[in-house]
Amino acid sequence: MPLNLRSGYNHPTYGPPTSRFYWDPVRNVEVEAENYPLLVLYPPEADHGLWGGEGVVKGWKESRPYTKKKVLPRHWVPRLYFPTVRKTILYSEILDKHMEITVTERALRLIDQHFGLDYYILRTPEIDLASKLGNRLKREMLLALANETYYPEDEERHDYIKSKYAEFVIPAEEADWVGLDLNEAARKQQELEEQRIPVPLKFKFERELVARLHAGTDLIANEEEFGPKIEESKFGERLLGKYLNPIARRFRS
Repeated sequence: MPLNLRSGYNHPTYGPPTSRFYWDPVRNVEVEAENYPLLVLYPPEADHGLWGGEGVVKGWKESRPYTKKKVLPRHWVPRLYFPTVRKTILYSEILDKHMEITVTERALRLIDQHFGLDYYILRTPEIDLASKLGNRLKREMLLALANETYYPEDEERHDYIKSKYAEFVIPAEEADWVGLDLNEAARKQQELEEQRIPVPLKFKFERELVARLHAGTDLIANEEEFGPKIEESKFGERLLGKYLNPIARRFRS
């Protein structure tokens, strides 16, 4: 049984059985229902459009013999079932853009059920969109809502969009990760980790030295402050000072 990773989304080509058993009227027995979800294939073209969860389904088709004689056998041959797609113009209210996108009839019905493209993209989980284009649109919409970059010149329209989509507002740091695939997320995490790597002190001191040389402040007269500082130990003077000091004064005189 293939693993079903969908988030409860009603797939257009599959519906799970409503009960575990059903009655077979031919054999007059109770039969256990089989639950084998369809394995849907998503080609690269699905990432460039909105297919509404539809994809390519593997199936079988009964062959047709060359003649109409009933004695000839009819075999089952494999077949791929493709969804019907077409290009249409969709409008995003948050991004304020008209886009020509390849869609299916089911995607258009889902957009109508959600009362617009923005609600369909924002309310549908990323795994159910099954499209890189849909995930990128969702990321751009969430970033626009988080940063409030929509309609900067129209204050009335700005307030309308802000109140209408207030339930989808999340922090910009979180919205920046939405819709990224595994490679893009790994690359982004690597860049963030490289920015937090501490700079070795030798590079820091090297830059400071070069800056002082260019400014002319690092001269020979200033090298004394960078030289080793020698301090006399006062431990011996405190311990043996009363015995050694008279001897030292005698030799000096």
